[in-house]
Amino acid sequence: MSSVFTPLRYPGGKSSLAPLLSAVIKTNGLEGSVYAEPFAGGAGAGIKLLYAGVVSKIALNDADPRILDFWLAVIGQPNKFLDRIANTPVTVNEWYKKKAIWKNPKQYNLLERGFATFFLNRVNRSGILEGNPIGGLNQDGPYLIDARFNRKNLIKRIKRMSEWRSLISFSGLDAIDFLSAVSAQPKPPFLYLDPPYVAKGRSLYLNAYQHEHHEKLCNWLKSQDRLSWVLTYDDHPSIHKLYSWCRVERMNIRYSAQVKRQAVELLITPRRLYLPEDKPKPLRYAASAFVAV
Repeated sequence: MSSVFTPLRYPGGKSSLAPLLSAVIKTNGLEGSVYAEPFAGGAGAGIKLLYAGVVSKIALNDADPRILDFWLAVIGQPNKFLDRIANTPVTVNEWYKKKAIWKNPKQYNLLERGFATFFLNRVNRSGILEGNPIGGLNQDGPYLIDARFNRKNLIKRIKRMSEWRSLISFSGLDAIDFLSAVSAQPKPPFLYLDPPYVAKGRSLYLNAYQHEHHEKLCNWLKSQDRLSWVLTYDDHPSIHKLYSWCRVERMNIRYSAQVKRQAVELLITPRRLYLPEDKPKPLRYAASAFVAV
């Protein structure tokens, strides 16, 4: 997880996460469930599971209002959003404009706020909204500000997302409130949780978690005996202690081209959940929102 928000690509480059979640869902006979994610960010894994027909709908949530703005703009105004991608110059001067929107959101409309979040995520180093652009303000780095802003590819992906928008919902609730609401449905959803970092959380997240928040989440999950869930965290001693009642495994994370390093994160599951024995297979995506592969 190298950023708070990475639309269209799973945070930290964990490209194998969606196949892994798909394998977990199928191993436990949960195909066709609603997929719910309380700390959604860009929700790359959930989107891929939807496209592959593994889950029927995705219910996404993020307490950060900037992330909510992005999703509401994409789902509600896709054509205008696509026009912004096609025509917005990717320059440091434009970066300053989008930064001003991000810092003073009340002065701008939903589309402007949502696109500013998207723009900063795509052009900032590691996708961190509060950071500086790739290549620096002087553009003297090995990569430049447009390194991750492939217009053709982004337009294709946002257009596809808009075609599936009837199967995507997004809310801006507190994570526990969201979890309580979705878990109360007659058929429980499949949950994927990727909470804020324990280490360096304050520097990465608007809604940074304190220990009591991590503990509250742990206690809520522990109280649920009918839910199926997968949780990822940074590898921190406090998390090992909190989740000693679970299955906790380490996994290597490959970061993006701009951050050439690897890290270790934790994959946490309740012991009642079956894990696949074989290596997860790549996903095959449906041609449209109405045909599952």
